[in-house]
Amino acid sequence: MKVNYTLVFVLAAVAIFYFWRYRRVPDIALDKVSVTLANGSTDNLLNHCADSSIVICYASWCGPCLKELRWLKESYSFYPEHGIHFYCLTDDSYEKVDVMRANMPAGIEFIHVGSLKDLGIFTIPATFFIYKKNIIDKQLDAIDWREHQQIINRFNS
Repeated sequence: MKVNYTLVFVLAAVAIFYFWRYRRVPDIALDKVSVTLANGSTDNLLNHCADSSIVICYASWCGPCLKELRWLKESYSFYPEHGIHFYCLTDDSYEKVDVMRANMPAGIEFIHVGSLKDLGIFTIPATFFIYKKNIIDKQLDAIDWREHQQIINRFNS
């Protein structure tokens, strides 16, 4: 049996590309992420984040994103007591951001960014855990925010 090494090489290259681009959360420079806030002003994400912050990158058309935001809405009241602030980052239209903002607890901040893809985020939801202005953890896929202790442990490790 003759093995077609070209085909094996191409398949391996495609698999590596897929994993590298779509199944990992990229490293982003928080001070280079320009965002538009609810009041229309612009800032960089690093200046805007609190000491203990969670940044969720989402889109209004993404089913897992909406499920995650529903879980966050259900359990949000637990997190401010522990000093954790939430920022939801999207490249959706401003109108869609306003709709999300109106349907979520007031303490969750919805922020617009020009393009998630320009940040290297090709798979959503993508979540960044930030402590003292540094990314300490990151995760792809929806997080069940109702599991409070697991979230708090990420900041304590």
